[in-house]
Amino acid sequence: MSKKSKFVLIIAICLIGVAACAPTQTPAPTATMTKAPPTATASIQPATPTPLSSPTVTQRPPITTDGYGFLLQTGFSAYQIVDVTQKTSMPFNPPGEARQYNLAANLSPSRSLLAFPQDANDIAVLKLDDGQVKRFNPREDIEPIFDSEAALETAQEIFSEADLPLETPTEAIQNAYTQSQSIFRWYQNDTTWLIAVAVDEDRTNLHTYDLETGELTQLEAAPGLVQSISPGPSGEEILLKKGFLFDQTTWEDDRYYLINLAQKNAQPIPLPEGSDLPQVSWFDTENIGIIHQARLVGGIDFSLFNIETGELTQVVWGEFTELSNFNGNLLVLSPASSDNTTRVSYFLPGGEIFQSIDSLCTINHVLESHVILNCEIDSFILDENLRMTRFDDPLFIISPAPDAEQILSVVRTGQIKLLDSSLTLEKTITLEAAPLEIRWMPDSSGFLYRGRGRIYWYDLSTESSDLLVESDLFNDYTNMNGVWIGGD
Repeated sequence: MSKKSKFVLIIAICLIGVAACAPTQTPAPTATMTKAPPTATASIQPATPTPLSSPTVTQRPPITTDGYGFLLQTGFSAYQIVDVTQKTSMPFNPPGEARQYNLAANLSPSRSLLAFPQDANDIAVLKLDDGQVKRFNPREDIEPIFDSEAALETAQEIFSEADLPLETPTEAIQNAYTQSQSIFRWYQNDTTWLIAVAVDEDRTNLHTYDLETGELTQLEAAPGLVQSISPGPSGEEILLKKGFLFDQTTWEDDRYYLINLAQKNAQPIPLPEGSDLPQVSWFDTENIGIIHQARLVGGIDFSLFNIETGELTQVVWGEFTELSNFNGNLLVLSPASSDNTTRVSYFLPGGEIFQSIDSLCTINHVLESHVILNCEIDSFILDENLRMTRFDDPLFIISPAPDAEQILSVVRTGQIKLLDSSLTLEKTITLEAAPLEIRWMPDSSGFLYRGRGRIYWYDLSTESSDLLVESDLFNDYTNMNGVWIGGD
């Protein structure tokens, strides 16, 4: 056995193999600061732990490969494991129905388990090192209690409190319930999931599920259906969105909560006045960002909600096209009203600095100490003082390696460059096709790249490409549905 770690996966092997296949300083505007409105804090009410029966365990014949492999969807219901060392690929049959699975979302934090949910009550988990498959039913001993008519009545009460009519069939509520039940996410480790469970007839509530003990623990008791969950950067808090209608144009029933497992509470997050189709997401470990009126591109007005103090602070007034967290501070791009000028604003603790660019620009990539902007005929590098330096022609791809020592740059004209971490040109490289997407190997020794209809491997040590997979699935702009498995 080589020094490299082995990984073992269970697959069904078909007989047919696939061929290797100087900014101006201005005072910052005074931010409006208000306390979050007093609301009842929902305590976490643990559900009675219900140990489930032992999960069904099956074994599949293994196949072993040195180093890393890439599990990749190659058809509507087809998968392959790509072996970059041997320059080959082999068919892979999921432990369950052959259909599309979100491989990246279903991979456990340690990258040793891969889940294949069949439905809300049947989740198969493949152990990548020995091929063991366990099937879990987190709601096995939970009596069906949800009633769409009761949920519709609760939704109507919420809408009437806001002086808004609600006319919707119970089927829309039932569809939202089905989607809520299908929510599944690994949380913090390889033994915990976040799932939604109906414990009352008009709602689903967020729970943790322990794969080892089969115990469910309720995390909140707010009305509505769990619509989305987003663990914070620290992993200790969870941003929870609940509603009754999972319709992108209907937002008045949406409620947001901050769940803190250590403090054992679920804190409502207030929406700013004048919100209209707001967008709520994590900004950093201490703040949640809220776009008051989200648009297809950018939005109008932006506030930060501090999770420690509960203060809601408006930071941006008016229209913007993009905003981003740059070293813990807010970087905002806003369009000029009368010409093709982009205003770049950087909000620092001591005030706002800004730079105007006589071109329409977008944020291409945010690095540790630089921001790369794409403009109409040039790309630029901005530092933390908004000093601007021309970088290159307009960019198509900027892709840093996992070790951050190398960065792959692809300009729209097709030239491909390998840069160091300071964005200095190291060399120009040649690929077999213009890359539409890059997937670096975890050890940064090379990368997969997608051309039209084909997946290639580029080895940095040999400076050569190999064709690994061909599929019509890669002819459009859909990103690869795949994950790296194995390795050290």
